[in-house]
Amino acid sequence: MANAESPALADYGLLGDTRTAALVSADGGIDWLCAPIFDGEPVFGALLGGPEAGTFRMGPTRPAKPLLRRYRPHTAMLETVWATDGGTLKLTEAMVAEVSGRLLPTTLLVRRLEAGGAPAEAAVVFDPRFGERHLRPRVRQDRHLVRMGCAGDVARLQRRPARGAGHDDGSHR
Repeated sequence: MANAESPALADYGLLGDTRTAALVSADGGIDWLCAPIFDGEPVFGALLGGPEAGTFRMGPTRPAKPLLRRYRPHTAMLETVWATDGGTLKLTEAMVAEVSGRLLPTTLLVRRLEAGGAPAEAAVVFDPRFGERHLRPRVRQDRHLVRMGCAGDVARLQRRPARGAGHDDGSHR
């Protein structure tokens, strides 16, 4: 049963890699992803289990309707653009479809959030939960990498500072 606050299923974008898929809401939240395969354990399950089931949201800090939401031509890359004070915030994302078998069983999700026209306030919420019981992972963090694991499953978030962003003190979350 869907969470009463969840968007309609038709409002979700789909990212996939031939082994699994993620459902992405218009606010930039991955609310459903089982890994490493379609019938694997949910890592982000907010679509069915509510906030305590995990999500991975990247987007504007305040609620905003997208100005543009599309798949880039001839690709499976999803692009979402929101208006911000003085500019835009653009999220470009895809899953790497590696069919040769060399990366298996890794699921690789790539997401890039960038401001255009002016600096913008953005939110990044990386809250994986493991399995049907929504277990919280153990967390290890260094300057640009967060590793989370639970019962043999691992999720990791790697952040790269924007080019030309000036001094990076590692304080971003």
